[in-house]
Amino acid sequence: MAEFYKLHNQVKHYEWGSPDFIPRLLGVAGDGSPWAELWMSSRSGSSSLVSLPDGEVSLRELIAGDPVRYLGEKTAERYDALPFLFKLIAAEKPLSIQAHPNLAQAREGYERENRAQLPHDAPNRSYRDSNHKPEIICALTPFTVMCGFRSPSEIQRLFSVFLTAPTLVREGLHPLLQALEIPAPALALRNFLDALFGLSLPVRQALTEFILSAQGAGGEWELMREFARQYPDDPAITAPLYLNVFHLEPGEAIFLKAGVPHSYIHGFGVELMANSDNVLRGGLTPNILTFPN
Repeated sequence: MAEFYKLHNQVKHYEWGSPDFIPRLLGVAGDGSPWAELWMSSRSGSSSLVSLPDGEVSLRELIAGDPVRYLGEKTAERYDALPFLFKLIAAEKPLSIQAHPNLAQAREGYERENRAQLPHDAPNRSYRDSNHKPEIICALTPFTVMCGFRSPSEIQRLFSVFLTAPTLVREGLHPLLQALEIPAPALALRNFLDALFGLSLPVRQALTEFILSAQGAGGEWELMREFARQYPDDPAITAPLYLNVFHLEPGEAIFLKAGVPHSYIHGFGVELMANSDNVLRGGLTPNILTFPN
């Protein structure tokens, strides 16, 4: 006979979270703080608690005590814990642009950062485990997300809007446009990003000022102005011109495989992923790292 136990799950109060979406779904009063994510998981340090007749125990400990019973024989043979992480995610403000490694990259990166003796909770640590992190998000409300690169030709066309910018911006962005002319798309995008994140501080400042003062219309400009206000001088405020922008309706979903840059902008959804917390950041964040190869 099947057994059902109630879970008590951890809430992550990241600053970009919404104070309303998750409390409203749970039928509890919000406290004014950002409720960004609710994790249903057996991850160490973030495990859900299971209500048993004789008290509470962490889901991680419960599974470890009898993996076959709680995971099934095949899953228990392959994994040592729940093999997925299930989340509610509530974005009031944009998340950083990020990508996740494949399995080989995760293992190599995790071992490399261990050799460097980086603490697991260090802010400059990217690999907190050795697992990959494919994920899918399904919208519960209208949900805006950036996901995947536009083609080099489309990026070049959209960046032509800066031809009317001050000389410092035009000349600063010239190497980016040159990179996009490379015939091999992957190399063009890599060189484009190298040039983008290599912009000098004066060019970044002038770019921010231009985006905030220009009268550009359309959804991309609205997003760029929003980013420029929140992340001034970050070159990734131009991301709506080089990443695809999607507006999901409730019930629509996006699957994100390894290496795909993405950012959740606003909305409430459910997210399912492999049991990992590996994140490589690429803009709209104080710590700009690189995408996986």
